[in-house]
Amino acid sequence: MIDGFTILVESNKEYVAIKDATKASEILNRAVYLVRDLVSRPANSATPAFLARTAQTIAKKHRLECRVLGIEQIKKLGMGCFLGVAQGSREPAKFIIIEHTPRKTVRRDTIVLIGKAITFDSGGISLKPAQGMERMKDDMSGGAAVIGIMQAVQNWVFIACGRACSCN
Repeated sequence: MIDGFTILVESNKEYVAIKDATKASEILNRAVYLVRDLVSRPANSATPAFLARTAQTIAKKHRLECRVLGIEQIKKLGMGCFLGVAQGSREPAKFIIIEHTPRKTVRRDTIVLIGKAITFDSGGISLKPAQGMERMKDDMSGGAAVIGIMQAVQNWVFIACGRACSCN
């Protein structure tokens, strides 16, 4: 294992560029590790409630706004198809919204990121071959990716707005 290393540069400009690249790499690596760990969790562990708690923890740590909608709020929004999918689970549905508002009030277009986070796709299970069924937990990888992106956005020197939705 490498404990450290030294990079020699000729100018302060090169030093700043390397320092910035190192920081960006660290931020991206942490986001990738988070997404990898979420997707690798077994479906009985990576439940909608677990994803919601994870999003809330990240939001609190990185000064993001996070709202988690429960079944009643989802019904009020008329999200019947979403609730129909969620009825196949003992776990109650969650709809996660993470928002980043930049500190500077520069006018920018809103960027919306939507990630599907079906924590285990049992839909049509009688039609699916048994081979590969364990991979149905991967249906939450889009939502996990959005959670990771939102973690990275707040750590980066971005002037952007983001919204992440993650659902069962």
